[in-house]
Amino acid sequence: MSDTHYDLAIVGAGPVGLALALNLARSSIQSPTNTPLKLALIDYQPPRPAPPTNEFDTRVVAINHSSHRLLDQITNGCWRDTSRICPYYTIEVWDTVGNGHIRFDCAELHHDNLGYIVEQSVLTTTLLDTLTNTRNVDFLCPCTVLDIARLDTSDATNTNPASDQAITLHLNTGIITADLLIGADGARSQVRERLGFTHHSKDTGHTAIVATLATEKPHNYCARQWFSPTGPLAFLPLQTDTGTTHNDAHFVSIVWSQQHDVAKQLMALPDADFCRQLELASEHCLGTLQLASPRLRTPLTQAHSDTYVQPGVALLGDAAHTIHPLAGQGVNLGFADVAALSEALNQAYENGLPIHHPSALKRYQRRRKPENRMAELTMDGLKTVFEREELPLTVLRNQGMWVFNKAKSLKHALIRRAMGIS
Repeated sequence: MSDTHYDLAIVGAGPVGLALALNLARSSIQSPTNTPLKLALIDYQPPRPAPPTNEFDTRVVAINHSSHRLLDQITNGCWRDTSRICPYYTIEVWDTVGNGHIRFDCAELHHDNLGYIVEQSVLTTTLLDTLTNTRNVDFLCPCTVLDIARLDTSDATNTNPASDQAITLHLNTGIITADLLIGADGARSQVRERLGFTHHSKDTGHTAIVATLATEKPHNYCARQWFSPTGPLAFLPLQTDTGTTHNDAHFVSIVWSQQHDVAKQLMALPDADFCRQLELASEHCLGTLQLASPRLRTPLTQAHSDTYVQPGVALLGDAAHTIHPLAGQGVNLGFADVAALSEALNQAYENGLPIHHPSALKRYQRRRKPENRMAELTMDGLKTVFEREELPLTVLRNQGMWVFNKAKSLKHALIRRAMGIS
């Protein structure tokens, strides 16, 4: 693999990096030699395989309609060919300090559903299966990036076909170059750190506890969320084939975001006591609960890069921005980055410019940075509003939720935006 040149190299083979590789590999963009783009997809560890039918991946993602369209396009609809992808038809939100309640229903919008919940490894496996049939993508995995540097084209002995702005990647398996480097390697992005992107992050004060639960009552394909002063609890419906029952609707994935000390106490509880606390926090809406997976916890940070691009380099997904998961929009923002970057590169190609041209990268940044920043501020604002326990603010918050729930046009506009159909 030594001295291999690629039109584009993507570091990070999560859902966002895989989606970009597939989208660009199947695009009409041609390399300077009038051949399909040659891409490298790099990751330091093999993706987690999809769990067997009687086990669960504790990490799930919510897929909105905009992401749905992208995934349909790059997989020819194959990403939905599994019983483990669960549509949800309603969303219910409660304020546990008072009687505030908001309900969203797909029927009011004349849509089949509001979105999908899918285990992350199930989605990744589908994307990887599609990638294996894509000839112009080299999947370099496991492969470690040791260093990243600009190619020195002043060396007269250099015969590499790369452009003057090419990036050199020193891997543990050899050296490659690329005209365009994409950092899709997550919140702890090595691409971002090694190339000196300025990046500001802060502790949200919350730790997320994630797990899969078996429920006494069926979830009825409803995504539920309770806001409390110590943090939100989300029940996300799963539709799984457990090996004995097809499309079983008695499992949910939880994301319980709590203040660090509260989360530590909850994690220390025996399984039965932890489930009893969940039953109380969820107001027994699904009856008796039992753990169907291990519990995992992750401290939550909120971060944003000052810039998403450098000459020949672009960041997307969690490498560029992370938000609180209380609205389940993280991966959807990443997929929106994929669509915007793909469109910008395609437009550059149609205008006779190389895909790494600065105008293309700046166009991508102009389109995505304001929207990602707005999502960050919105999640931060919601978290702050529901943390407050003062009586006047509690009354005002609950009255506001009641008014909002009755204001159909406003409520529909908000949910349509979250669904990616505004």
